[in-house]
Formats: sequence, C-alpha cells, structure tokens
Amino acid sequence: MAGRYQVFPPLQAAAYAAVRADISRRGVLVAIEVDEEGEILDGHNRQAIADELGIECPRVVRAGVGTDDDKLDYALRMNLLRRHLGPVEWAEAFRRLAEIRGVALGGKGGGPSETATRCRS
Repeated sequence: MAGRYQVFPPLQAAAYAAVRADISRRGVLVAIEVDEEGEILDGHNRQAIADELGIECPRVVRAGVGTDDDKLDYALRMNLLRRHLGPVEWAEAFRRLAEIRGVALGGKGGGPSETATRCRS
C-alpha cells in the first residue's frame, strides 16, 4: 500500500479491521484525495479496503497543490487531523512537517533563547 505520499505506517490490525468493517457496512463515505497524476494524497487505507471489497471508492482531485514537498505537507496535515496518534507518532509527524517547511525545531530545552523577550523592571 506504500505510495509516494503515504506518510504514516499502515494502520494497526485492529484499527484496519474496524475501518474495513465500517466500509463494508456503509461504503466509503470520505472520498480519497489524489493529485493531478492520480497519486493518493489522503486515503491510502480507504482505497486498499475498497479494492479488497471490490467496491467503488470516490475520488477528489486536488489540483494545484504544488511541489512534492507541498503534497507531503498536505498529506501530513490531513493525517494529523484525522488519525488517532499517540504522542510519539504525533511528534514524529510534526517533526516531518517542520522539516518539509524548512523550520528548525528547538534543541533539548534549557534556558531562554537569544531572541527571547525579557522584561525589565
């Protein structure tokens, strides 16, 4: 199921089974999102399950998202909003998002940075 914009590991077996049971019962309710070339940006698991069940999976083309980095950014944001992530998974996704955006994250803590505002009395 790995795709160019698959940004998270596959769902755990229990979660996959729950999504599969729901799709089997009600169909795919949230369309998968693809770029202009048909690459999945969001919905890898839904597409895989629909394929397994032999049912139609609605698609929405997100044209003009931009570069590969823009598409990875989009895929990460969509998954951060939808997935139930633990703190370590969330932190890793946030780190990747910052990396894609060229944002340097802080070190291991410590005192105030050189740019911190200090109040004078």
